[in-house]
Amino acid sequence: MKENSPDPLSEPHLEDLHGQRHNDARPGRPAPFSMERLEIVGGFIDVKQFHVEQDGRARSPHVGITAATESLDLNGDPNGFIFIRNLLGVSDTAAKSTWSIGQIWHGAAGSFADTDGVDSVFPGPNNTVFIVSPTAPHQCLQLSLMDGSRAAGPGPLREMFPGLPGVFYERGIDAGLSMSNSDRGEYVYLISGDQCAAYDMRGLTCRDVSVLSQVWPSQYGELSYVDAALVDSKNNRAYFFNGPQYMEYDWENQYSLGPWKEIQSKWPRLPYAFGGERRIDGFGVLSPAHGAIVFREDEFLVMDPWGLGQVYLGPNNISTLGSGLPLQFRSGIDAISILPTSEYGVYDCFILKGEEACQCRMRGSAPPGNIALEPPFSTGRIADRWISLPPNFKKNVDAMGSLVGADERPYAWLIKGQDVMLFDPRGTGRPISSDTLAQRWPNLPPIYRQHGVDAMAAFLDRGSQTFWLISGDQVVKDPETGQSASLASVWPRLPWA
Repeated sequence: MKENSPDPLSEPHLEDLHGQRHNDARPGRPAPFSMERLEIVGGFIDVKQFHVEQDGRARSPHVGITAATESLDLNGDPNGFIFIRNLLGVSDTAAKSTWSIGQIWHGAAGSFADTDGVDSVFPGPNNTVFIVSPTAPHQCLQLSLMDGSRAAGPGPLREMFPGLPGVFYERGIDAGLSMSNSDRGEYVYLISGDQCAAYDMRGLTCRDVSVLSQVWPSQYGELSYVDAALVDSKNNRAYFFNGPQYMEYDWENQYSLGPWKEIQSKWPRLPYAFGGERRIDGFGVLSPAHGAIVFREDEFLVMDPWGLGQVYLGPNNISTLGSGLPLQFRSGIDAISILPTSEYGVYDCFILKGEEACQCRMRGSAPPGNIALEPPFSTGRIADRWISLPPNFKKNVDAMGSLVGADERPYAWLIKGQDVMLFDPRGTGRPISSDTLAQRWPNLPPIYRQHGVDAMAAFLDRGSQTFWLISGDQVVKDPETGQSASLASVWPRLPWA
């Protein structure tokens, strides 16, 4: 049983894919413990990797994954992964936006998954998946991986999986994975603490119970406790997660392929709380007099983008920008875009997150860094704000940048994955042009073609355009030439570089 506090760095969207509203339940964090070592079932665990709550059991730290599974398309073929951290989940194909479990699988809406979170996910027969609650008495729910519908449950874990040793019912199931590709979801390994059970999902019988490290041996250190497990059936790989780290195995032959590594080295685009890299979420340029605003997780700062990155203000909590900013935009935004208005120091501001957009005013005044968001805060679906946008740009965009052109018309770029479009942000969203990143800026470095763009901004000064395209720790200031440099070398005074 792992911690059931939500992701502290981002919040679920308030409206799911089916139009249902969800409350944002956010219980407090557990306190770290101070003992030198902590004994749990199966041995000793490094204290740097765990926390303890009032019942004295080991818990995952505040960075990491509590559950993971392959996702399937409508044909039942693997098409990516879903990573879960308690109340929230994220797809590796749209890793900037987190969702409630009920938004990922609508059959889980209103269940323990939306209130207590998810402790483990493991495959079942007929392209289904089981999710298990983190708190006793443990509940279980079976869902379709293809359409997200509810197949069975919720019901007590003891009744849905009879015949397991008592520890599985007492502390719950930490992780589960199929035994092989040929019998996906019919025979699975279920893991609780250092115990690993081979379970027949068709006959609902436990075939064998062994010590985890014997079933999955490693020459790089004993595998004695995991937070989550994931199978990549396309590449014959199994991954076990522990805090911010993972260990990779040959799935079919069950031997480790290397030591523990940081999650961010394999999946850098995951949110930081899931183990991904800290990265810039949004970047908007006001003017040389007012600087640029940078967003990361639940913080922002104001800096000089033309110089060495001198910080004028912050980092501060996003909530201090304006008391009227809706809650869902105060953490983990997808993009921000800023356009000057006819009034000096006043800007139109668009903030995007998930399916929603917030339009408001941003005011800057002397000295640099003195900025604030002002009402009215107009919030709604991106699809309703710009009704002519292509479907793929109506949610989970990666970056947005805008400027007033030499013709005094507003222009904005939207980037999602490898797609980029130019449009009038004060209009209906009809594309002026649409390309891939490789077509629009063929000289961009490989990282941009592999991982896309985290944030962008554009500015026109005396007829000369300046761009900033940020991907991970790299920034490109002239996408036509594609010359990149590290954030630390471009802005050495920026604390987030």
